[in-house]
Amino acid sequence: MKRLHDRVAFITGGGSGIGRAIAERFAAEGARVAISGRRKDKLAGTVKAIEAAGGRARAYELDVRDVAAIDRVVAQVAKDHGGLDVLVNNAGISGPTPVETVTYEQWRDILSTNLDGAYFCARAALRHMKDHADARVINIATIGAAVPFPGWTAYCASKSGLVGVTRCLAMEVAPRGITVNAILPGWVESDMQDAGVKHIASAMGKSVDDAMPIILSQVPLGRMSQPEEIAALAVHIASHEGRGMTGSSTVVSNGAFMN
Repeated sequence: MKRLHDRVAFITGGGSGIGRAIAERFAAEGARVAISGRRKDKLAGTVKAIEAAGGRARAYELDVRDVAAIDRVVAQVAKDHGGLDVLVNNAGISGPTPVETVTYEQWRDILSTNLDGAYFCARAALRHMKDHADARVINIATIGAAVPFPGWTAYCASKSGLVGVTRCLAMEVAPRGITVNAILPGWVESDMQDAGVKHIASAMGKSVDDAMPIILSQVPLGRMSQPEEIAALAVHIASHEGRGMTGSSTVVSNGAFMN
């Protein structure tokens, strides 16, 4: 039997990158997948790919900065699928926020998406999860939660806060038999990574091609992860095999950060 056979999994930010990879891998492992995001075209692409591979998926439009919308969409997911077993908080945004020029609106946009959105998605999902039934909350953070990146304070603060949420929430719901864990990726090939590399290259006064070897020189294994590597870990945590993990933050960074 597949490891996530007939489980209901809700993945935010499931239209591209890590979220799409997790959605596709969960579906391949037998899960009934619900994905959310702000872009209909991206969501449709993920659903189409999953269905073409014989999986089951459904898309829901959602901006996780809207708490009322979170409650509505999560309730609808649970209604449509007869419950909810796994939440993957993957929706997130990034961008530089240098202290001299950052605006309040920029700060709040990142924090509201990456931290507030994840917390309130978890709150909504927990209302529909059964106790002692291998229910899971998985938060996608970043090594930026532990490693300072100058000029990216809002992003790092939001993900550091998400690690704190992971630990506290894990303790809070442990009596229900529900686990809460975080995954901390380093560089992962994705649209968000591309934007980050372009910004770093620009700040260095170099082209992306010239900057990439310098960036990778800070990574002991000299490579960037593929989204599928993060998805593989998420499957393990979501499966019965991962039942002993809670409150943990697992790093996948090719050695860029070691804890």
